[in-house]
Amino acid sequence: MEAGVYGLVVGVSDSKYSPNTQITYAEYLTTISRLIDDEVESKEDYGEWYEKFIDSCREKGVLEDDEVIDPNQPITREKMIKYTCKALDVEPYNSIEVIFKDII
Repeated sequence: MEAGVYGLVVGVSDSKYSPNTQITYAEYLTTISRLIDDEVESKEDYGEWYEKFIDSCREKGVLEDDEVIDPNQPITREKMIKYTCKALDVEPYNSIEVIFKDII
């Protein structure tokens, strides 16, 4: 609810968030863009609804210029962490120690 109040996320309609569906690259990168780019909402819309947000992520270095994504495909947790670290300028931790219980 707080993320909605701050304009970081919006629902799939005026009254529905659809929390049990998988998040797409477009949706996640839109949220990241809103966190790191104060001007993204005022940029002109063009093409698909998510294009200005993805372009913002490229401009800010979250996405590499030559990185190809399918905006409408579900995003993996690995990619979410990668993009979050880049957005926050956090170096990934390199270790052989596994800290997640669901790693196979």
